[in-house]
Parts: sequence; structure tokens; C-alpha cells
Amino acid sequence: MRLLDQKFEWLAAGLHGLDEKLTKMWLDLDFIRTRLSSYVGDGIALTYLVDHTMMFVNSNDIGNAHLLGGGRYEEENLAVLLSFVTPDTVFLDIGANLGFFSLQIGRRLTGTGKVYAFEPHPMLLSLLQRNLFVNGLAPVVTCYGLALSDENAPAELHYPFDHLGGGAFAPATPERGGNVVKCEARRLDDVLDADFRCDLVKIDVEGHELDVLNGMRRIVANSPRIKILFEKLSPQAGTEAAIEGYCDELGLTLYAVRPDSSLSVLAPGELSGWVGYGLAAAPGAIENGLQRTRFTIFPKQMLVPDRERGSVGEKLHRTGPRGQILFHGPYWFIARGTWRLKWLGDIRGTVLVWLLERFGQRVLSFELDRDRLEHVFTLPRDLVHFECAACSAGVEAEINVRGLELIREG
Repeated sequence: MRLLDQKFEWLAAGLHGLDEKLTKMWLDLDFIRTRLSSYVGDGIALTYLVDHTMMFVNSNDIGNAHLLGGGRYEEENLAVLLSFVTPDTVFLDIGANLGFFSLQIGRRLTGTGKVYAFEPHPMLLSLLQRNLFVNGLAPVVTCYGLALSDENAPAELHYPFDHLGGGAFAPATPERGGNVVKCEARRLDDVLDADFRCDLVKIDVEGHELDVLNGMRRIVANSPRIKILFEKLSPQAGTEAAIEGYCDELGLTLYAVRPDSSLSVLAPGELSGWVGYGLAAAPGAIENGLQRTRFTIFPKQMLVPDRERGSVGEKLHRTGPRGQILFHGPYWFIARGTWRLKWLGDIRGTVLVWLLERFGQRVLSFELDRDRLEHVFTLPRDLVHFECAACSAGVEAEINVRGLELIREG
């Protein structure tokens, strides 16, 4: 018996060593996978983001190193934005560049949602349009080759030679040199309809944020659920008091976006010392707390047998016998870590929930019922094209669900 125990111990140790080697091999392969790019000529490369999204990039631009080398970009800001997205979100991407945020948010808009992207540089606008086309999002995203400001007038934007994402109304520093692009600057209130309203805005315009905000006062006032993510390049920039006054006048609360994707309220005067990204939000627009590493899968984003995607209403009601799939999808990306899944709705009977990746590869499963509407699980790796598939586990299951909320806890 002792000899048998020793053999089992040796076997367990060997399997543990094999598991470690397989994990290292997977990490090495993932490193290679997220750094594959193809040069297509004229300074353009086709690369893949960490979630397998295809992107054309201007490959000699220092601002695109993270896209080419791993496919991750501004993850804390992306998490904050995605935490607010519903199938019907209207999103303004101001300073869209290559369209990273337009792509990430656009793929989740399976209802009446829409993206309006603004990019004045001709080359970046062309690459943005290509990226939308190859990812099937051209019908969801409307592009404008405009600069936005607080007046309607011809404008000159100055771009450093090595960074088109650094275009600004002020000239580039002499040591970096630069090009000048002539374009049209417009007030956003004059570009979009008088009754236009939106839910979510990202402004990245290299220090011109206040002018953009002043040119969209009517839209902000029309939008009771608006959240505006904006860049702040340096402390004591000189515009902080005016931005605070703007937010106070329109009833917006100012937050700092922390590196862990949490929000913290900025008291009067604190914006001056903050460097990074801020968020201005309408009253009641920040729901479910200030930690924004969370997102919700809504019924319109689920795939339901015998129903067209997006045709489901605000709540999904399904009944099925044992083994019948009630819904699955949405084929997004979810990062490694510890997550809490909350079933927002009711269950009669028992439902088996599978987490899958890469169009059907099973990762883990758990059961939910009327007394167990939450489950905590740990993902040892990022999942690409992940989905939640729910099926009836008992004689019959009946569900009424208005969403699956996923909250990252570690």
C-alpha cells in the first residue's frame, strides 16, 4: 500500500510539472499570438488586438506600439466606458484616431445604439474607415472628418512627425518637428440635430477639451444620462477652473479615473492637480458603485435559438426541457481574474451555465436556481470570443432575465 501511495505521489508530482510546462507553453504562444502583424505597404500594418479585433495601423507611429506589441490599449479607460454600455448606447468618439474605442463599443450595440466618430486627419480617418469595414461595423459607426471646437471656422492642426495621435491646435515642439493639416472646425451642436442626445462621450483632443465641451453645451443639456470621459494632459493646465465651472453649470459631477478603473469624486479645485483621465457625469448616471471593472450582457446581446439577434426585448423569457439551450453568446473578450456573475432576473427550476471560449471550447460550468443567482469563478487566462451558454438542467426550467452582470473582484 505504501509503495502504491508513493507511485501516486510521483504521478501527482509529474502531472503538476506537466501542468506548469503547459501553462508556460500557453503563455509563450499567447505572447506570439498577440504580436502577429502583417505589413501591407505605405507605412501601414494589419495587426490584431488581444481580443482578435483586426486593425490597420500606421506602423511608424510611436503611439501605436501597444497596438502592435500585444494589442492592449488604455485598459482602465476601456473598462470604465464598457461598464456603461447597453445595446442602445449612443457614443461620441471625439478624437477617434484609428477607431479603437469605436470598435470596442460598436460591437456591443445590438439594439438602437450608434457611434459617431470624429477624426480630422485624412490618413487616420481613412484607416478608421478601413477598420470599421473589416470588422463589419460600418453600419453602426458614422465618421466625420472634422475637428470639433467652440466655433465654426477653418483650422490648422499641428502633428508631430512621429505621432499623428498628438495633433493639436498649438504647434508641435521644435525638437519633434511636425506637419500642418488644414481642416474644418465645427461646433458639435451645429453638426448634429437640435434634439440629439447621447449617453457616452470620449474626448481626446490634446488639450482642446474645454473648447469641444463649450461647442456641445446643448447636447450635454439634452442628455440626462451623459457620461463624458476626457483627457487631462498636465497639472495646472489653465483650463481647470473653466471646466469645473462648466460642469457645475450643467449639473455634472467630476471624477478622476484611477489606474484600477475605479472613480473617485474630485472636489472643487482638485482637477487642477490631476493628470490622466477625468469623467463628468450627469446626476444618477453612475450606477452600481464607483468600481467600474464590470459589464452587463443584456438580452439584446444574447443569441437565442429561433430568434434574430437584437430582436429580444428588455427581458428574455424562455422555457425549456432538460438540455435545451435557453441562450448563449455574446462572443466578447473577458480578462483573467476572479469574477462574480449575477443573474438579473428569476429562475424556476435549475439552469446550467457554461462559460466557453473560441466559439465553443468549454472552460467551466456551474448551476443556478432561484436561491443561487450569483456565482464566483476564477479565470486563469484571458478568454477570447467568450460566451455564457445557459441550458435547462432539470426536468424543465423557466427563466426571466434582464441581464448577466459580470464584476471583476480580483
